[in-house]
Amino acid sequence: MVVKSTALPPLFGNGMPLLEGLYLRSYGPVDHNLDVCLTSQRFPRLQTLELVNTLAPHDLSLYAQLHTLELNHCYHILPFEGFLNALAASVQLEELIIFILPDISSGSERTRNLGPFLYGAPTVLLPRLRTFTVTGNSIAGMSRFLAHLYLQPSAVLDIHVDARGLHVPADDSDTPNTTLSYSAMLPPDPSATLPSLAMATAVCTRIQESSGDCQLRYEYPSPVDSEVLPDSDPQVTTATLSLQLHHSQGNAFMRTALNDLVRCFRLSPLTSLEVKGNHAYGTVAAWESVFRAFPLLEELVIDSWFGDPLSDVTVVFRGLHAASTSPVDVRSGSGSPSGDPPALEVACANLQCVYVRGMGLVEAYEALRECFRWRGERGVVVKVLDLTNLRDQDAAAADVRSALVEDLQGAVETLRVYSSPKRRGGG
Repeated sequence: MVVKSTALPPLFGNGMPLLEGLYLRSYGPVDHNLDVCLTSQRFPRLQTLELVNTLAPHDLSLYAQLHTLELNHCYHILPFEGFLNALAASVQLEELIIFILPDISSGSERTRNLGPFLYGAPTVLLPRLRTFTVTGNSIAGMSRFLAHLYLQPSAVLDIHVDARGLHVPADDSDTPNTTLSYSAMLPPDPSATLPSLAMATAVCTRIQESSGDCQLRYEYPSPVDSEVLPDSDPQVTTATLSLQLHHSQGNAFMRTALNDLVRCFRLSPLTSLEVKGNHAYGTVAAWESVFRAFPLLEELVIDSWFGDPLSDVTVVFRGLHAASTSPVDVRSGSGSPSGDPPALEVACANLQCVYVRGMGLVEAYEALRECFRWRGERGVVVKVLDLTNLRDQDAAAADVRSALVEDLQGAVETLRVYSSPKRRGGG
């Protein structure tokens, strides 16, 4: 039913005591003076509330009875602190969707000026929450909002910031850019409010040159998943990081994304990692840190976008090799009591499957050869090394790739390589 906004107050009259679900959308500009008085007294059985482009409720008792709440581009009478109190009252809430957060600057001077953890424990605990979707237009605002929420590890998370207004100059330094990043979007101490980040076993991160935004998705499987997919591992928890940047910025953020992987998931028992982007803009040092941070890795997927065929994957495998060939005591900061050279340990010794998409350069094939031969000589054999999507750059690269098959015998159980198209005229 479509009605004029002026007809809403008479329509609801004294409320609807039997109504359990309400979807209300305004197709015009938000009328800040229009209040249909969504209160628990007028709607005592309301459990599902979806509002679009209208006024958000401000009765805390109503929040306490809701099971599903969606606020899409709504105007908030409550200041930031008041909205947190409303969420804190939402103890029955199972699904929460917010598009465009309340303006944090509308809070008190105390809220704006003091650090979020000066308050002690997080403000909001949502014990029944299963799905949490939030979109904001400020990275700093999102970080501040999340700092006040404790999100259960069992909840599916979709955290998104529209960052199209941020233009951060690219540079060639190895210093991580923290203005636009996953870690900047998260609270200052993610482990205190987002325990799920320490439980992820599979992570996919994507760096794409597009309209700017930053997104984190996390999904923890429910027991139902094991029934639907009996062969699946019930312990697998997945997280997806997506960083979409303006065309002029994409190059600078591959290093940032790799550093963010370590910051966000360094406590996770990660066994599967996929990184998609232009790997020519990564660094050996950044990849070395990644492989040191996740020693339990079993599967590695290095991917590139179809529109970016020049992705050079050399630094990835230089980084994997460097993570193994750096002395153990240098990493830990301890010296060798005997004075002998410290023993080297193979990084990611459980690595079984490696899939690569990108440009097959001579340097990339040489990095692959050095890395996996060294590992094979120490008894660490990869089951599958799939290079079928690593396309030769030129004839010289094709020659090196052909030799790679023989060079990696004994170091790789199954090696799949790119098959060059036959030249016209035969031969």
